[in-house]
Amino acid sequence: MSLVISGKYLNPDSMYAQHSRPSELKGIAIADLGCGGIFVKASVQDTVEAISQLFAISEWVQNCYGKHSVISENPALLVFQFLNSPWTIVLEAIHPYSIEFTDTNAQSISKQTSAEVICCTYDSDNMSEYTVFDSGEVIEKLEYIDTKIKGYENANGDIDTLLDNLIERGEEIVSEHYCRYFSASQNIDTVSVYENYDTLQRMLVEREAFLPIIVWKSLR
Repeated sequence: MSLVISGKYLNPDSMYAQHSRPSELKGIAIADLGCGGIFVKASVQDTVEAISQLFAISEWVQNCYGKHSVISENPALLVFQFLNSPWTIVLEAIHPYSIEFTDTNAQSISKQTSAEVICCTYDSDNMSEYTVFDSGEVIEKLEYIDTKIKGYENANGDIDTLLDNLIERGEEIVSEHYCRYFSASQNIDTVSVYENYDTLQRMLVEREAFLPIIVWKSLR
């Protein structure tokens, strides 16, 4: 890891000027590609200090909102806050999937900052997962376990063969995603059918965390 680019505040008003107010858009609107990030309920300064040790960062470009920065071919991170939000967001700047945001990484950041940290992966295909830490302790978690066909939950054998047979017979196919959901505050630890994407969205909205989806104009 060679570079962190950070801006203390980004104003979501500029991004949603022709749409609803940002307060109405907290959480996920749509995500067509699987991606993820780390959300730290601490200052940009404290977050960068934690991740600089974790990812061996050698350079930090500060207060760069509205400026142009040249990023090398090495992996880089974006670290920023939205205006009036307590959450510092850590995302990859380039080279998707070159940096792995793991629960272990998030837990380390949570311990070092003594703060609440969300580690999540999200997409629109119900494969979303997340873990919430507080001072290094897991307080909430949604973990994907398996996908089964409704009405054939106990079917043995190859799932692809089952699907082929159902399609050939013209039967309706309904997929159900089984996840483990844990909540320390609600004293829940169960495996059941969950809509991963919706569950992740509700969690973020409850915590008033903005989830940005950044579109790059071009990458050379």
